[in-house]
Amino acid sequence: VYKLGVEDLNSVDSVLDLGVTIDSHLDFTDHIATITRKAHQRANLILRCFMSRDCVSLVKAFIVYVRPLLEYNCSIWSPRYIQDINCVEAVQRRFTKRLPGMQNLTYLARLRKLNLESLEIRRVRADLILMYKIMFCLIDVSVSDFFILNVSRNNRAMRAHGYQVMQPVNISASRTAFFSNRTINAWNSLPSTTNFSSLSLFRKSVNNTYLVKFCKVNFI
Repeated sequence: VYKLGVEDLNSVDSVLDLGVTIDSHLDFTDHIATITRKAHQRANLILRCFMSRDCVSLVKAFIVYVRPLLEYNCSIWSPRYIQDINCVEAVQRRFTKRLPGMQNLTYLARLRKLNLESLEIRRVRADLILMYKIMFCLIDVSVSDFFILNVSRNNRAMRAHGYQVMQPVNISASRTAFFSNRTINAWNSLPSTTNFSSLSLFRKSVNNTYLVKFCKVNFI
């Protein structure tokens, strides 16, 4: 029994912190179930309440009112299980299928026609952008709290970019999916042509063809 002063602290299986639910196993499945349920409800409201059947307008409404629910703090809870990845993607998959003229198209075809990306690709990009901000001190956190720089001379010989970080060793299974661990491979594998001179140029130089290699479910 843990105490705060003389008061006993209740034991709980999960806790909500800054809008993200995490359980006692450091897992986010409950959080994913909660946000996808809310996102489905909001997507349904858009399709019921908007008089317009114009796909462009409906997609804009989805991007503004639904997608933020599925991406808020995603670098914290980004799913590691296929079932959770599909659970999040199902919101956009179902919404796009209900749009006029989209019923008989595959999900990939709908994404291309509506100029959308899979939500998983967007999460991979978000991870890399957050790592860029940390590495280049664009946010007020210490790089050493997350990553150890790899200053090996072999990096130049291997034509790797100059911002390599060390791979973690002997980490627990529950921590392999944490942001500071799962993003390292994608970061270190960035091609030497990647533009690190500014955040906007970095974002433009990382294309979907590269990002899809780090998706567990290939939607593109």
